[in-house]
Amino acid sequence: MPLLRFEDYPPQLPRPEPILAFQNELWDRSRDIEGVDIAWGDDIYQRIAIYPAAKPTGAVFAFVHGGRWTSGHKEAMAFMAPAFHDAGITFASLGHRLAPSHFDEGFPDLCNGIACLAANVDRHGGDPNRIFIGGHSSGGHYAAQLAVTGDWQARHGLARNVIKGCLPISGVYDVSSEADYADWPPALSCGRR
Repeated sequence: MPLLRFEDYPPQLPRPEPILAFQNELWDRSRDIEGVDIAWGDDIYQRIAIYPAAKPTGAVFAFVHGGRWTSGHKEAMAFMAPAFHDAGITFASLGHRLAPSHFDEGFPDLCNGIACLAANVDRHGGDPNRIFIGGHSSGGHYAAQLAVTGDWQARHGLARNVIKGCLPISGVYDVSSEADYADWPPALSCGRR
């Protein structure tokens, strides 16, 4: 499937103007990076964008976009792919449904996304036994959660060590009731389900 465009997505929760400008810049930087889109569910966000390396080593880096759990697009992360390609690494960007409508579905979506990636990446120069994961902000939270949680892999027919390494960036890692965040949980138009 061809990659999705910004116009293909439904509107997301409003973000401050500087954040929107940054997201637009990411889309601009990612516009001409070629890849393929693979769906694993019926929702537009339940997809993976895979950007194959020209000379693949088999290593795969899967990235989860940030956006305070409420916004973001997997295609806007494609600007990172060329640097990974220079090292022979296949780059993948994982989509997931967003809060507030789907606050509790983001993590299960990403579990399904990793399973879909593992089942399909060999057709794009990747080795399903060499998957690494990372993410930024809420994506860093999800990446860390995927890497350290050990009860989801078996449900998807995956080895517990399917993720070989993790690089979470600027994520929220303590979401307990004792966490000291003045604005936790994130501001949503409707409460958590």
